[in-house]
Amino acid sequence: MVHHPTDSEELLWQYLRGKRLLGVQFRRLVPLHGFIVDFHASSIKLAVEVDGGWHNEHTHLDAARDRKLRAVGVRVVRVSAEQVCDATPTVLGRIRAWLVVCVLPKASRRRCEPATTIGFNSMLRRCLTECARQGLFRDVPTDVR
Repeated sequence: MVHHPTDSEELLWQYLRGKRLLGVQFRRLVPLHGFIVDFHASSIKLAVEVDGGWHNEHTHLDAARDRKLRAVGVRVVRVSAEQVCDATPTVLGRIRAWLVVCVLPKASRRRCEPATTIGFNSMLRRCLTECARQGLFRDVPTDVR
């Protein structure tokens, strides 16, 4: 099956490709545990799904899929196609917040200190500062904080 990206997927890809978002490598249309996700950052096990059209009618299927992916350690952030087109900076902020959640160890997140993982320190400092300034952590579920 050939997938032709929607306008919203194409727009979001312009921000995610080539490590443009905080230096994290995303791939597009990745087969993952029996599913194909729109965007995937394998280094931090984060999938980004753009929902629109079909997804609006099948939220129960998306929820089951998300549970299966979480069971194998993949976190899923869902954004609506409408948000991507109409509020791109907000969507990118949500994804940045998730990047911080996925990268920082829990103890470091509680103290708001960057992890000592080589290569992530400067990215995390920038991300933490920007996410805190925009108040984006309130959107992240408490089970992953």
